[in-house]
Amino acid sequence: MPDHPLNSPALPRLWALIPCAGSGSRAGSAGPKQYQALAGQPLVMHTLAAFAGVTRLHRVALILAAGDTALNYLSDQYLIANNGGATRAETVFNGLNFLLEQGADAQDWVLVHDAARCLVTSWWCLTAMWKRCERPLTKPLRRYFWSRFRARAALLCHHLGT
Repeated sequence: MPDHPLNSPALPRLWALIPCAGSGSRAGSAGPKQYQALAGQPLVMHTLAAFAGVTRLHRVALILAAGDTALNYLSDQYLIANNGGATRAETVFNGLNFLLEQGADAQDWVLVHDAARCLVTSWWCLTAMWKRCERPLTKPLRRYFWSRFRARAALLCHHLGT
């Protein structure tokens, strides 16, 4: 990702985390849904094209299943981790820990978007970030989101046995 003027140390950095560890079992496909072709390309490539157009992103991380090497050739452009979990929640949790290892910190924001949800545009990604990250939330709304986050984080930690 090219560095954007708004990616300064004084401002929170914006990261994209793309869970890409699904097996495709619910879709009934022969393989992972993110690798099924649409208009001649795997679904994940359409998703990555949308995020590539958002210069405000600091980095984009792909969280793949263990042993999945299908996207390793993209490691120059994207952060890639092979630590996807058995569920989407575990994959996101592992991905967030991976971002911390890559230098993300508490003030940064992360936009999570599934690899197989490819019908997005750069405009949508930028708008989603602006609406949620760059406009200050009112106190009651912040309190609501924080309480929901803490409850979900506690449930996830309990589920993972941590």
